[in-house]
Amino acid sequence: MNKLMLAAGLALALCGCADSPDDANAAAVTNNSALDSISQDGIYAHLAYLADDALEGRMTGEPGYDMAAKYVADQFAAFGLGPGGTEGWYQPVPLQSYMLDTENVSMTIHRDAGDTGLVYRETFAALGDKVREQTSVRAELVYVGFGVHAPEYGYSDYDGIDVAGKIVVFLAGGPSSIPGDELAYYSANRTKAGEMVTRGAVGVIGLYSRHLEKNLAVGTTGQDDRPQAWYGLG
Repeated sequence: MNKLMLAAGLALALCGCADSPDDANAAAVTNNSALDSISQDGIYAHLAYLADDALEGRMTGEPGYDMAAKYVADQFAAFGLGPGGTEGWYQPVPLQSYMLDTENVSMTIHRDAGDTGLVYRETFAALGDKVREQTSVRAELVYVGFGVHAPEYGYSDYDGIDVAGKIVVFLAGGPSSIPGDELAYYSANRTKAGEMVTRGAVGVIGLYSRHLEKNLAVGTTGQDDRPQAWYGLG
């Protein structure tokens, strides 16, 4: 894929510099030569390596990620590109990591009829807190639809709803009335969480449909598309 982008960029550069029919023909020949070097087998070989189980998902900070980065750097070098990082092909980026204590994570729904305990990775998923070592919250739940506040589009899920001191429950995604690029922004969890914090919420639970459960590592208990997976933040 990077090779294809390089070939396309080369073609554009050469075409832009063509001052005569002969220059244009030379550019076309060079362009065709570059495109001819791309093959299905070659693309498959790149994908096969990067998607191989040996790279263990290429998770950030893990050995598989470093292996993938080296592979890409080697391929760029083979294409004749020059390094642009602060350390050759690479540029160190500081990261903060935190992990959830899966043995001590729990979620309970308190109702008048009694308590219901949920099972981690079967009926809910959770993220760790990157600031506190331990987090616990108990509060009233309040449902806010998508949890989107976009007044410039005449839309707000918070009209008439007070979420201060409460745990907000929201659906993934956003309303179709908001156009594409803007919808991507307003449907992002970071945007939604920021709005909830501004309004004084103390916790958040996201509801996801079954086809998104695989992204949350939550088990499936049925085949319909009703929201079943829970995604909790303390």
